[in-house]
Amino acid sequence: AIQVQRTFGLLTLGEEETIDDGTAAVPFPADLPGGAEGRLNVIAQIKTPEQYASTRAQATLDGALTLKPKPNPFPRALWSPQAPVGLVATIVALLGIVWATYAYVALQLLRIRQARPQP
Repeated sequence: AIQVQRTFGLLTLGEEETIDDGTAAVPFPADLPGGAEGRLNVIAQIKTPEQYASTRAQATLDGALTLKPKPNPFPRALWSPQAPVGLVATIVALLGIVWATYAYVALQLLRIRQARPQP
């Protein structure tokens, strides 16, 4: 059996009996994605006879389709790591108003203290 390692397990490409020299050939899809580097982890496993059933060989091959990762997989949304711009602007504005009120009250307290007549 010829298999390719995928994210959640092995994808069987085909099963073929070996010929006299111990080789086997299975059709290999040309459009199989291989990640950002275009490499596939191919595994050849012997199924029969029983004494060799656990024998397997593994190789990393080039030639698969390369998939470029998306620069930002998350859109700006409430459920993503980046909040929407409108929400961020609203929170910044509200916090700015609160801190401006604190500053105004502190300034007024200083003015009252300075304007108080001295005995």
